[in-house]
Amino acid sequence: MNRTFNLMMMMMMTMMVVVVVVVVMVVVVVALVVVVVALVVVVVVVVVVVVVVVVVVVVVVVVVVVGWWWWWWWWWWWWWWWWWWWWRWRWRRRRRRRRWRWRWWWW
Repeated sequence: MNRTFNLMMMMMMTMMVVVVVVVVMVVVVVALVVVVVALVVVVVVVVVVVVVVVVVVVVVVVVVVVGWWWWWWWWWWWWWWWWWWWWRWRWRRRRRRRRWRWRWWWW
């Protein structure tokens, strides 16, 4: 009976050690999975933030460049037309007053 008891105690201790080792291994694997998932989430969030920032910067640059070009083009067009009409009115007035005979090619 003593030997049987000793054998049972050894088997119980061995099983308890095996259970503890398996539990520790499961905890380590779960912790590794959690760390990997957290790293994947961080990488995905960083990639999304970088993509959003790049898209916003590109859109802002395009809007600023296109807006500046549009404003510049309209300002230049308005200035050119204003000066053209002003010179035309001025020369027509002078021509009527001084009776000039020559004309501009676009009139």
